[in-house]
Amino acid sequence: GIPLYDRGTFLPWKRLLLMGRIKPSPEAIDQYMKEGERTDEFVKRRLIDTMIDIYYGVVTPTQALMMLAGHSPPVPKTIVAEVKNVLVDKERVMNLEELKTLEKAVKYFKDYEHGKLKEISGKEIDELQKEADAYRKKLKTIREKLEMKMQEHLVEKLHSEMEKLLKNIFGEKSQNALIEDL
Repeated sequence: GIPLYDRGTFLPWKRLLLMGRIKPSPEAIDQYMKEGERTDEFVKRRLIDTMIDIYYGVVTPTQALMMLAGHSPPVPKTIVAEVKNVLVDKERVMNLEELKTLEKAVKYFKDYEHGKLKEISGKEIDELQKEADAYRKKLKTIREKLEMKMQEHLVEKLHSEMEKLLKNIFGEKSQNALIEDL
């Protein structure tokens, strides 16, 4: 610190300490040693934080695809089942291998959330990160496929609405006759 008022005591002590003339106290040494022991705790916490970041990096874009498919973004509790139902079974734009990556990320997070996962190794983080990167790259192609399917659904809906409207105006006729009358 910088003393604001000194009668000649603190500044000389500070200079002596900086010059190395004053030996550190045993308490200061103990404090520095404890900081070294806390390193493991800090590293474990950062690895857990990294796992959480990877989890959100997988879940958030998946929720975006669900919104693109016309559904509300699923909550993490039900995201795997809803994605399987919509993107794998119904729309058929995602396969079970990609779903396993999502399931794995959700499982890690749920285990952490429920206190089952206290620490995670760097090797597990590396594997999870590789899978998450591949998953996000695959999501880009899935998005393109899904956008095409959504456009097809929109065209089909517009077609049926137009046909219904024309039948209301011109009566119950074949599609060709309705177009001719129009």
